[in-house]
Amino acid sequence: MGRSALFLATALAIPFYAFPILTVAGRPIDAATLFAAVFLLVSLPSLLRLLREDRARALFATAAVAVPLLVLLAPRHPTFSPAAFAVSLAHWLLVAGFFLAAATLTLDAGERRRFLGANLVVGIAVAGFALYQAFGHARGWPGAGESILPNQRAPFRMLGYDGYPRPTSFFLEPGYLGGYLTWISLLALAATASRERRESQALPVAAFSVAVLGVAMSLSWGAYADLAAVVLVVLILARRLPREARARLRPFAAVFAVAILTAAVTPLTGAFVKRLHRLSRTPLDRSAPAVVHADSAVVRVENLRYIAGLFRSEPLTGIGLGQFQIRGAARTGSPRESPWCGWAAAAALFGVLGPALVAAGPLLLLRNGRWHPHLLAAGTVALAVVDQVHTASFIDLRWWLPLAAVVALSGPGSRAAGRSSGSVPVPP
Repeated sequence: MGRSALFLATALAIPFYAFPILTVAGRPIDAATLFAAVFLLVSLPSLLRLLREDRARALFATAAVAVPLLVLLAPRHPTFSPAAFAVSLAHWLLVAGFFLAAATLTLDAGERRRFLGANLVVGIAVAGFALYQAFGHARGWPGAGESILPNQRAPFRMLGYDGYPRPTSFFLEPGYLGGYLTWISLLALAATASRERRESQALPVAAFSVAVLGVAMSLSWGAYADLAAVVLVVLILARRLPREARARLRPFAAVFAVAILTAAVTPLTGAFVKRLHRLSRTPLDRSAPAVVHADSAVVRVENLRYIAGLFRSEPLTGIGLGQFQIRGAARTGSPRESPWCGWAAAAALFGVLGPALVAAGPLLLLRNGRWHPHLLAAGTVALAVVDQVHTASFIDLRWWLPLAAVVALSGPGSRAAGRSSGSVPVPP
């Protein structure tokens, strides 16, 4: 399997993290992680050459290794677990290395079309299963429950409102589903804007339709923010597109409206109103009396306060990768079980340099576009930034894959193909 095929396989396997395919040293490994590890391994010679030539990427690679190790130079907390640190460090280096290695890919026009097309097809399948869950869970349809395979990492968290189950599709959380489908909707827009007029737009339109509908059905405030950020970027950059590209994108406004209206005539509307009512009554002040069935915002605020306390305890080095759960001795369901804000969590785990280290990925995309990014890059950066406000996924392939995809699609081979076709996913 060639490197481009490994990269594509990694992307297509991202939604199936919940279903590990093997176990290594007692730890479950999913297909995306396995493909990414093999891709990074076979890309090492090319990556080392790239780092000798690209100072910015070499600086990021050095920081990705050095910053997490700073915790070993200072006195460590009594609960510090070297084993947990080593495992999390290895995973962090894998995802950071995968992102860097994407810059060594040279995709021809055919590989680029296959990447876009295959991801749109998988996005349709993911969104379709989410809709199946939304309508089939309460009706007892086969496979619409909290578990579909015996090797599933954990049950789907389909907690809902007024009998409406928030679908997760193959993801473990509705918010993760929404973030993924937002990226699929962005891919659909970019693919449409970059195609020739004679090419069929059926696949991007179908993917965009069900992706937006899936985001709406997720009933996730974070997913709504992700989609809003991407739509805002597209609206801002649309005027910079060629007239033909703008014409191809106009029907998507109607498609977007139809998808939202379709969601509005489902039980989602009642659940949305109920959750909005809970949110309006949820106190964020720790001293306020508890509200029965408060919105998750109150737990998120408590989680953020806890993370801030961890950062203040060790601001220079952080508490170390893999230490969050151990440090808090958290029970399942506790606000201390896992971090929910990635920018804050990066500071708590890596120290004061953490947020800058996480921001390096999006910044490298902007640098590639000479700080005037094209539609796909700008939308991906917006998605990455907003997504880290409500999920601490900077150590996951789910977050790095869209960034890496922009790098790969904007590589030397893709630039050559894009100049001949007016492709939007190509830096100016």
